[in-house]
Amino acid sequence: MVKLDPIYTNDMVLQRDKEVVFTGTATPGALINIMYSDGDEDGVDSYADENGRFKVVMPPHPYKEEPTFINVYMDADEGNGEHSVSTTFIKNVLFGEVWLANGQSNMEFELCNSIQAEEAFKRIEDDTKLAKSIRFYNVVKAPYHSEEWDEKIEANKWVCMDEEEAVHSSAVAFFAAVRLYEELKVPIGIVNCSKGGTSVSAWLDLDTLNESEDGKWYIKQYDELVGGKSDEEYFKELDEYNQTLDEYLTNKNVEEKKVGRKLSDGELNALIGPYPWPEPAGYKSPYRPGGISETMLKLVINLTYRGIWYYQGEEDAERHPHYKTQFIRYISFLREKNGNPNLPFIFMQLPVWIDKSLDNETNTGWVEIRKIQGEVGVEVDNAYVIPLIDIGEYDNVHPVDKRTPGNRLGDYTLMEIYGFKDIEAHPMTIAFSYSENGAIGLKFNNVQGGFMVNVAEQGKEISLAEYDGQMITGFRIAGEDGIYYDADAVVEGDNIILTSDKVPNPVHSSYGWLSYITCNLYNNAGMPLMPYQE
Repeated sequence: MVKLDPIYTNDMVLQRDKEVVFTGTATPGALINIMYSDGDEDGVDSYADENGRFKVVMPPHPYKEEPTFINVYMDADEGNGEHSVSTTFIKNVLFGEVWLANGQSNMEFELCNSIQAEEAFKRIEDDTKLAKSIRFYNVVKAPYHSEEWDEKIEANKWVCMDEEEAVHSSAVAFFAAVRLYEELKVPIGIVNCSKGGTSVSAWLDLDTLNESEDGKWYIKQYDELVGGKSDEEYFKELDEYNQTLDEYLTNKNVEEKKVGRKLSDGELNALIGPYPWPEPAGYKSPYRPGGISETMLKLVINLTYRGIWYYQGEEDAERHPHYKTQFIRYISFLREKNGNPNLPFIFMQLPVWIDKSLDNETNTGWVEIRKIQGEVGVEVDNAYVIPLIDIGEYDNVHPVDKRTPGNRLGDYTLMEIYGFKDIEAHPMTIAFSYSENGAIGLKFNNVQGGFMVNVAEQGKEISLAEYDGQMITGFRIAGEDGIYYDADAVVEGDNIILTSDKVPNPVHSSYGWLSYITCNLYNNAGMPLMPYQE
């Protein structure tokens, strides 16, 4: 019998104008033919290997408004002139733009939980074409392979945005997809392969981790957490953890019913305490090194994509000395597994956050991850970093404004990947600084004709206004002793002048260089200044 891999289902979106890869299983050695209903009537042939795996590469197909029917045919030679024939098909397939949305909880964060959920659902209800044109495949979050989990994977399907299951799609990816749909006028397919709480080491496979000392460190660290416990001991701990989690979720529902709305993590922390974390460590945990690389990513990485959207790093803040090599390796790993060495990789820099129990001056894990992300955006070809230093919430690791990062991701993609010259989404960066008369002067790249400031409260959706003497926040300066203090910032033309009564002779400056800090400066295109420290 011939069978496509689980990601190939009715209602899917395939990448237009590029060769499209189909994979699946069949009788070893069998002839496989795949044919589009509106394509070459002969289709494309291939053969299943000795393990029964096949790969068929179909020629580029343009966008068409009408859906396509795809037929898969198998002919297996059983010997003695006998043949075993099998067919399968998928229907209502559209050709458009396909992106892999990958990462941890802020990419996973569901549309129904964002502060823009009501507006988003109203638009989906009112715009039926958009609702049918944006489609998600939300990868099953299987922690390990078992009959039960494999059945869930087999039953999974692509969903249009007007289907009930779509409310659980990634909010960031949805808002980015809307921007693409608005400008490109073609279907947008999102493969949402994300899982909260995951280190980069969970997405890399074990062979790749074992290539480097930093990768081996991740494996060793996790082995020490497991401490030799058996799977039975792990599942016992997991049952106890889930009981605690159920109590937390019950209390959460009670508090949200009282106020008639969803509460942020910060609000819940104050009312019922922090979310129970971390889960117990074990070799059946999805957080083990290589875990969801095998059970989630491997199932979808062969599909043909225009590129990858990535939002991750929170879980690696305390492991930052080992993160950079593995992050860079993960980008190349994805490209290798997808068979495209130039696959665009667009990723979000971490927003601001600090747990209320931590000291903001000394707990710099998120600063270090942002620094690494900024460096990777410069050092790795076809990798692009999008700053989020202007958003985030105190004591809430999951900012509920997901339209701002989603729109920013969509606009950057349109500008950089699709060549929209009328969309400007480059952030400001520091060009150079100079010290004179007890002040530091700053020059910037990409000011775009002037400055803007965010006038909304921190944690709310961004609201920009032209600079007109408002307070600019996020800058700090230091003298030769290297001790930084908040700076007063004044605009002079395209320059910004920094001063502080506490630093009479400043020689160093920074912007956004704390785990949690309010940053409100933008260029005239509405893009923030990249965090820096000099």
